[in-house]
Amino acid sequence: LGANTRAQEAGDETAWPCIHAIYHSEVHVDDVASALPALQPEDFAARRAMCVEYVTSVLGGDDLAAQYVLLHLLSRTVRVQDAKVGKLSLNLVNVPASALPNTTFAFSNPASRWIGDSVSQLVPYSVRVPFDLKLLNKSSFVPNAEQGDLRAGVLQLAAGTALVCDETCLNEGTLDERGVRNLHAVQTAILSQSVTYQFPFQPVEMPTSLRILVLSTGKSILHSDCVVHISDAARRFLADVPASAADVRPLDPMHMEQLRQYIECARHLEFGIPQAVSDVISTEYAELRRVAHERGEPMMSQEELALTVTVARLISLGKGQAELSIESWNEAVALELRRKCRNPPASKKQSAE
Repeated sequence: LGANTRAQEAGDETAWPCIHAIYHSEVHVDDVASALPALQPEDFAARRAMCVEYVTSVLGGDDLAAQYVLLHLLSRTVRVQDAKVGKLSLNLVNVPASALPNTTFAFSNPASRWIGDSVSQLVPYSVRVPFDLKLLNKSSFVPNAEQGDLRAGVLQLAAGTALVCDETCLNEGTLDERGVRNLHAVQTAILSQSVTYQFPFQPVEMPTSLRILVLSTGKSILHSDCVVHISDAARRFLADVPASAADVRPLDPMHMEQLRQYIECARHLEFGIPQAVSDVISTEYAELRRVAHERGEPMMSQEELALTVTVARLISLGKGQAELSIESWNEAVALELRRKCRNPPASKKQSAE
């Protein structure tokens, strides 16, 4: 275990450590909960209900937001020819802010820390990034080798890492050039699932697979695949979360392993869409656009259709199903309708929100 020498010499307190590996092997999904018996098809429904119940309790009873958090955690970037499918970056809006400043990469906002702690119990590895102006302007989010040695960046993460970004601590001030580049790097990771490595002669884009959750009080400065406004009751609940981290009740080890095993096994299932189901979706899409046009209402866009298909795909995976079913498609349509009903009037016409 080493460190970035140049970063230390420059007095960079946010410098990340470097690990020099002579040999490494990838961790298989079955190793996430090796002490547990293999997950059987009939176990998925019970584990899914357990997971939704836990996240709902974390969010003060907001079952809609809890379901989207679970879908987000089940997402995984899959490359099909030149396209990247399966990802579901999520923005939770209406999270209460805090006046406490961030001096490190730990969350100072009790509400954000509460959510971050909960996410970390459901996944094998997670990283938190507060969007504090000082940290944004001082840190390096992308790996950099322009000075001769490769210096680690915040976004240089293992595939499957859950990245929780806290925008509630972003106060008024000036972003310098580095801060702007850092936010751009996060946005690129959200949209294209890639991280740019800065090398001396030219930058190199490296593929990644991150589950990115953005917590914000109002509309985020970043564009996510899906935006969910948490309920007012959930906001009041999170506003009352105690500042002491000791008050966050952890899952017992057995339940934590069970939920981690469920999420990792479900998200790694091979998945397909039967032609019959694809035909039904196409027919419904055309019909919805026709009816909207006749009524003079906004028509469903291709972006909205793609999001609904992704939600349906993740619902099926959450059930342990390797194929998209009509039942899951109908559930996704109903879930998306509930989500859109929460949007403020001014943003209801926006497809992605």
